[in-house]
Amino acid sequence: VLGSVNFGILSYGLAISAYIETIVRYGTDKTLVRDIVHQEDRIAEIVTVTMILKLFLFFICLCLLLIYIKTCQNGENDLVLWIIIGSSLTAFEAKGAYDATNNIRRHCIYFAGFRSIFFFFIWICIFTNANKLTLEYIGIAMTISVCVYMAVQYKWILNRYSKRIIFKSINNGIWQLLRCNSFVCFAALCALGLTAFNQVILKKYCGADELGVYAAAWQFFWVGNLFILQLSRVGHPILARKLLIDEIRRIELFSFIFKYMAVMVAAILPIALPMIVFPDLIINTFFSQEFSQSITPLRIIGLYLMVISFGVVFSQYIIISRKDKLYMIIVLIFGAISMMLSWFIVPKFQA
Repeated sequence: VLGSVNFGILSYGLAISAYIETIVRYGTDKTLVRDIVHQEDRIAEIVTVTMILKLFLFFICLCLLLIYIKTCQNGENDLVLWIIIGSSLTAFEAKGAYDATNNIRRHCIYFAGFRSIFFFFIWICIFTNANKLTLEYIGIAMTISVCVYMAVQYKWILNRYSKRIIFKSINNGIWQLLRCNSFVCFAALCALGLTAFNQVILKKYCGADELGVYAAAWQFFWVGNLFILQLSRVGHPILARKLLIDEIRRIELFSFIFKYMAVMVAAILPIALPMIVFPDLIINTFFSQEFSQSITPLRIIGLYLMVISFGVVFSQYIIISRKDKLYMIIVLIFGAISMMLSWFIVPKFQA
């Protein structure tokens, strides 16, 4: 419906919002499960501290974003303002708290509700008047649906554990979170060099049309990543609890990690293999002719999915083991390499 140019601008907005999301999350998407599993008597307090810190960081990012848009004479930034805001608000989700307390199914229902509201707005517009499906409309639909999602999420988790909050320690908790998560947050920003940064560079050197071609193939990465994320939500708290057991044998721990990785790869194969073997069939089925150049990037993205299915397990193990500095160093090195490669490769090979 949007076409490759508008789809490229949409993807550019989502790439920018990825940086804001990462700052607002401040590494809590990777540490919240660990913190709650290791301190189960402070669930609501940890969630409250995390939410307050995110509100503060989001306010700062929003002010800077508005100043940038007002001072920059670029109409595309105005188009994606609501998309950036709506997508950035997803950083507030308390998914880790639901995972650590064995309430994954409840959170999945809330998430499905959030997506259902969003797609209701989109499909109603397409069926009634597709010409009204603008980037601004998509952004406003995203913002409304994510606000409902956050309200429902926090209402349930805080009501259930509110009696355990020690309000006097909230202030100390915020400063502690700022200090303890700094390495993980910085590492997460560096990790965007592997994903969002190359899209910004592609847009800069090759234009929105070429980014739209790449983004069409990248959508299938999110399909595969959905399977990886759901499996990691189950494995993450189990791994955290196993690392709490002092007497667990090393061979038993690594046996679990090996099985965990094998399940990840097995789950992603039905998604990644067709992307590698039949990319032309997939692109021609789901997209119009102007996206035909997405075939080659799709095959490479299929290979990329296979690789990161291993990487998720490794990163969880490192973070749960509280080796945050090691995690930051690893991501910093390879994020920097990826960014340098983007500067050299993107202008020449485009999508």
